[in-house]
Amino acid sequence: MASTLVEAQTSWKTISENFRSENPPLEPTVALAVNAASLEFTVDYVVDYTKRTGMKDRLFTEIVQEVANSNGRLEWASSGVTVINQPAAPEAVEAHPSSSARGASHTAGSH
Repeated sequence: MASTLVEAQTSWKTISENFRSENPPLEPTVALAVNAASLEFTVDYVVDYTKRTGMKDRLFTEIVQEVANSNGRLEWASSGVTVINQPAAPEAVEAHPSSSARGASHTAGSH
């Protein structure tokens, strides 16, 4: 990762000499946001674009392992929304024909 950082710094210096632009931080950074009863972290880092998916997977896998190995000091936040799967009342189904039936009649009449 250090060589990628050096390459990024060199490339950005070349770009900033030719164009007016702000120099972004190229070193890895972690930002913290506190929301209600949770902490949200944002991680920014320079990585070769061909390796970005693998790097995300590696980071997320390590985060999951750290939470699992924290002996309860860390836990996953969950939303307060509960979804209950209840079947619709029979009269509601009869009153509203399915969208596929409406779409089929509309498509046939529009040609």
